[in-house]
Amino acid sequence: METRHLWEDLGLPSRPWLSGMIAHFLPGLAAANARNMRWKKFFYRQICSDAAFSLCLSPSCDDCDERAACFAPD
Repeated sequence: METRHLWEDLGLPSRPWLSGMIAHFLPGLAAANARNMRWKKFFYRQICSDAAFSLCLSPSCDDCDERAACFAPD
């Protein structure tokens, strides 16, 4: 729930390190993030996909104004 990137909040040196840890320990979760969304955004989006939960302002990533901030090549 912090304002920085998840890997920074967790005290890790980089996003690729977080991605590597998730891929190693939670391969199913890593596979679910096939579009390489930033992890914190990905987790929020997963929560929002629950029909009983309504936090997201946009019905899909493609319609969201923050799309460029969510997906990254790194």
